[in-house]
Amino acid sequence: MYTHIAISRHLSVDGTTTFYVIEKSKNSSSIIWHGTNKQAAYQVAYRNARKESLPLYDTQYRPEVDKNGVKHIIPIGNELLEVNN
Repeated sequence: MYTHIAISRHLSVDGTTTFYVIEKSKNSSSIIWHGTNKQAAYQVAYRNARKESLPLYDTQYRPEVDKNGVKHIIPIGNELLEVNN
């Protein structure tokens, strides 16, 4: 697998959404940035993708309710975001 940057998110039990900007390569991954601001996550991801000429992916999610009525977000795939160089 080639090196790329991905935007991911985590929904905690208390309802707080944390966004992660991750640089992934064949054997490793590292978190570039994390926080609760969606716009900031996208800005950091676009800047890093443009600076390093890497493709940028956004993780797509689907909401799912378990048997106890708790809502979860389940990752279902990646969407390539356009980065104009």
